[in-house]
Amino acid sequence: MRGRILDRSGVAAICATWVAGCLIAPAFAAAGDADPPNKAAALPVGFDEQKLRGELPAGEPFIDPAAILKGKSSPRGEVLFRGEELIVEIYADDEVKIRASQPFPHDEFIYILSGDLLLTGTDGIERHYNAGDTLMIPKGFTGIWHQSENFRELVVIERKAYDATYGSE
Repeated sequence: MRGRILDRSGVAAICATWVAGCLIAPAFAAAGDADPPNKAAALPVGFDEQKLRGELPAGEPFIDPAAILKGKSSPRGEVLFRGEELIVEIYADDEVKIRASQPFPHDEFIYILSGDLLLTGTDGIERHYNAGDTLMIPKGFTGIWHQSENFRELVVIERKAYDATYGSE
């Protein structure tokens, strides 16, 4: 099924293990300390299925209209987790084809929840991704980004890079 949403196997499990290793393992290591220094216990964070599948709040348009080759960008999204080192965000948008002539400002891990993504790098090679696929957009990427009308992704970005690009709360 092309429009499946976040199954619990395969890449999703690997991503969860990676996030757990980065975020949760340090808490268990600290649990053995007799007198931890004034820190709240780090606990696992589950993501609200309604946010993963349902309506998302409208976001501020951030794509330069001159960069849009086809369609219209109407971004929607929400930060699901804001940690010391990582930001996890859910993002959805309409069909849009964009010329990304400005280098991508940070490394970005993407898990496609629904829709399709076609990326064409400066090498001219088209790379196609579907729901359930994962990919990394490396800092500095330029090329063509074309997403389908029902595009939705789970994004993981290093916190400092996210804050530098989008601002912090």
